Amino acid sequence: MKNFSVTLWMGVIFASSPLVFSQHDAGWCGTDHKMKEYIADNPQLAIDFEQLNQWIEDNSEFIMSTSESGEYYIPMVVHVIHNYGTENISDAQIVDAIRILNEDFNKQNADTSSIVPTFKPIAGNSKFVFRLATKDPSGNCTNGITRTPSLLTYDANDDSKLISWPRSKYFNMWVVSNIYTESTTSVTAGYATLPGFSSDGTDGIILDDNYVGSIGTSNGSNFNKRVLTHETGHFFNLMHPWGYTEIGTSCTGSDFVSDTPPTKGAFSTCPLTKDECGQLENVQNFMDYASCTNMFTNGQVTRMTTAINSSSGQRSSLWKSANLTATGTSDPYNYPANCAPIADFKTNRYSVCAGTSFTLTDQSYNATPTSWNWTITNGTQTFTETVQNPTITINDPGTYDVTLTVSAPGGNDSETRNGFIYVYPATADFSSYLYEDAFDNGPISNGRWSNQYDWSTTVGWEETTLASTSAPNALRVNNYGSQKGISYSILSPSYDFSAIEGTPTLSFKYAFARRSNDNEDRLRVYVSNNCGQSWNVRWSALGSDLATTTNKTSNWAPTSTSEWKTITLNNLSAWGSSNNVRFRFEFNSDGGNNLYLDDINIVGPNIGIDEIANTALALTLYPNPTQSELTLIFDAPASGSYYVSLADMTGRTILTTQEMHTSAGQVSQKIILPTGISNGMYFMTLFMGGHSVTTKVMVQP
Repeated sequence: MKNFSVTLWMGVIFASSPLVFSQHDAGWCGTDHKMKEYIADNPQLAIDFEQLNQWIEDNSEFIMSTSESGEYYIPMVVHVIHNYGTENISDAQIVDAIRILNEDFNKQNADTSSIVPTFKPIAGNSKFVFRLATKDPSGNCTNGITRTPSLLTYDANDDSKLISWPRSKYFNMWVVSNIYTESTTSVTAGYATLPGFSSDGTDGIILDDNYVGSIGTSNGSNFNKRVLTHETGHFFNLMHPWGYTEIGTSCTGSDFVSDTPPTKGAFSTCPLTKDECGQLENVQNFMDYASCTNMFTNGQVTRMTTAINSSSGQRSSLWKSANLTATGTSDPYNYPANCAPIADFKTNRYSVCAGTSFTLTDQSYNATPTSWNWTITNGTQTFTETVQNPTITINDPGTYDVTLTVSAPGGNDSETRNGFIYVYPATADFSSYLYEDAFDNGPISNGRWSNQYDWSTTVGWEETTLASTSAPNALRVNNYGSQKGISYSILSPSYDFSAIEGTPTLSFKYAFARRSNDNEDRLRVYVSNNCGQSWNVRWSALGSDLATTTNKTSNWAPTSTSEWKTITLNNLSAWGSSNNVRFRFEFNSDGGNNLYLDDINIVGPNIGIDEIANTALALTLYPNPTQSELTLIFDAPASGSYYVSLADMTGRTILTTQEMHTSAGQVSQKIILPTGISNGMYFMTLFMGGHSVTTKVMVQP
């Protein structure tokens, strides 16, 4: 319906009162909301849009008269952003979606027979033909589908468009698990960028995977399978039939199309006799929200055809002959091309107990592999498999690298992921309390804690002296400048909680700053009692709740104790009797600043942190303070070897004793301090039988 001017619509956009959208509108198509966000960030876009509409008004008749018999071939690429879940939809589901899109745009959909008689004469055929590319921007063979792992799939918006091919050559589409827009917190099925509303890199459409095609993760309903058709209409400059009024409330909205009747719109119903605006409404229009959409009008086809002939958003570059050749979409079109596969894989368990099986699953794409070669090794032991999805059992603890080589008639490819599988001892590493006072024992460098990488990066948690609540070390995620959507996980050693009297308590300190109020970085703490085969969240903080100080725009480290926060978790009773408990600290980046972690401690009830050293192994030092020597006394729970190290405030080890053997019982060991040792605080650690206890030593004149 075209019942008021573009200038009036512009007035609505810039009115002092914000645009109002219904919950139904927010719950399906997010295009209106994104337009509002784009214009708020760049008011010039509204002026450009008015000029485009005027250009369409002036040129549509000429363009239609010169393109009535021709088809527009449109090269397309689909980018799947996933975290190896169901959102990593199959090639078949994508191909099915493109089939439906082509049928709808060419009036070949079988349900055109059900178009109500009033609108059958004006049902339009756009003659747009969408083809998945068979050549990528570098001219390499492709099946027109890329796959990129990222946590941004779960709260997707323009930031989730991590890969994009030039919009002058390809119609970009992104598939994600869940879409988020700033204008609404409702679930959104998808949104598009209208011509000229987005720059190269984000121009295209983005869809929730449940609204792609009619198979796979889609429920196959008319509503779900035609979101792609609806959003593609937006991409080629179509509005909702009710314009920018609130759906279901007004008959005065405009979509700038002459043959779409006034409508309030329908949502998830099919009121074929609806005439609330004085005449029969075209609820079957693809740009409506009804459950029975099945047509474009001739006027909408004119508007889309004019848009594809406009340079706005470089739409007119897509269908040119040279570009069809460059993208492999010209006739004769042979899909899929004979490409080499791109190796990719996942596992059902990143960490297991020794003797427990795990399964590796081929996730290769770009071609269907015909052979698979797996190598799993820790440098000492090597396992090989040649089936597609092998199940493997490893009895020896260690960190294992995994390599997959896949082959197909078009070529082969290999992918190696270091430290991909962690095989842990079936028995706990420690039976005493955990006392990570400033991580004085170098937990990562000595292998006691282990990074579990997000496979889009090889950067994880790191030891740092830049900030600590005590001294000398802390752990850090160097999040400043990190790519959004990356996950950083670090796994603790395992602990025998059954050796702790009563229910244990976990405490830790952390410091974090956001860079802006938009940052929604998250820290979670998990616990597992089966070597990481399953995890339970015990604590989580997000965005402003996670921040411990004001926003910091430069590369940040805390400089005072006030910028740290202490967390104490008393909700571990379900694991109180478990003999192999492990913790995971997981940080999910959303563009904030650095995160620091320190002073992780596990204690029993009514036992303070300062009492740990005196409780675990009954360790005693005297005299303390001392000048040149001291005596260490502890209770050895069994016969075995032990040694002692001494570190200064910077973490530098200044003394390590020889490894000594003792029988069970009380042990007394005299320690001579290095000659010329400076006055101050030091950290002495006793290592025995896989256990360690650290305590402070003061050296005074």
